[in-house]
Amino acid sequence: MRSRLALRTAGWVTGLTAALWMTAGGPAGAIPFPNASSSPGAGSWTVYHGDPAGTGAAAAAGRVDTASRAWTSAALDGQIYGEPLVSAGRVYVATENDSVYGFDADAVGPPLWHSTFLGNGITPVQDSQVGNCVDITPQYGITATPVIDPTTHMLYVVANTMESGVNTYRLHALDITTGGEKFGGPVLILASVKGTGVGSDANGNIVLDPTHQVQRTGLSLVNGVLYFGFASHCDIVPWHGWVLGYGASDLSRVFVYNVTPNGSEGGVWQSGGQPTFDQSGDIYVATGNGTFDVNTGGSDYGDSLVRATLSKHDFDRRLFHAL
Repeated sequence: MRSRLALRTAGWVTGLTAALWMTAGGPAGAIPFPNASSSPGAGSWTVYHGDPAGTGAAAAAGRVDTASRAWTSAALDGQIYGEPLVSAGRVYVATENDSVYGFDADAVGPPLWHSTFLGNGITPVQDSQVGNCVDITPQYGITATPVIDPTTHMLYVVANTMESGVNTYRLHALDITTGGEKFGGPVLILASVKGTGVGSDANGNIVLDPTHQVQRTGLSLVNGVLYFGFASHCDIVPWHGWVLGYGASDLSRVFVYNVTPNGSEGGVWQSGGQPTFDQSGDIYVATGNGTFDVNTGGSDYGDSLVRATLSKHDFDRRLFHAL
């Protein structure tokens, strides 16, 4: 599975277009890009839609002056679903074949570096291994948009791999100058909560199951913590919505939230965007179809707009139910 990435910059833009979704063998996609500068922070695009707050508003990204020239890469090794990012004069692209590439934004040529998370019995996850869910086909690898911390020159990305027959998610921290792993990464993404909902075990635990969960939201970096959400593979039960948080400096897990611990579903999709946060640092996510019973004293928040008070690492009960 190979894709060709074409980035064409011209005029004034406020955001990336949907043309970054490509299929193997198809024509090159055209993606308006901000002009990347070697100066840290200048012309950067370090998070989904270029908006650190995750609001999705075009005005938040502002007008970005772009270079009136074409920049095209060599063929990449898989499809691209996450947005390419720009920082420090380079463009960074992640593929469904579990690869991340770093390119010079100001010159046509091969990648400056290419990091692959495959090998030694590690492969991408085939659609046949997740209930024949062909929302993405033929393989799942890196679906979500990574995030870059321009102050530390680190890129964070979640990769889905099959490791000796075990479906696995890992969080990677890559040095954007070399593509090398940092902070002891990658780390295995594990999570469980107490609950009686679908998929709970004999001990009353619900465990995040990569076979039934897809990591689709872009990554947020808020006050030194990386946040990202999970939904489903084609709504094949049992599954739940999840939000996890990991420390950016050591990749330790610091936050776990299950949307429907005593019910089912409630995926955190965000339409591919990252969790949103406000000036106080509280985080907001929208949840999909699922159990909602908070109005009768329950703890399940399907079909809701949910706010979490991160200073308490707990979800605020003052929530908005989306009717």
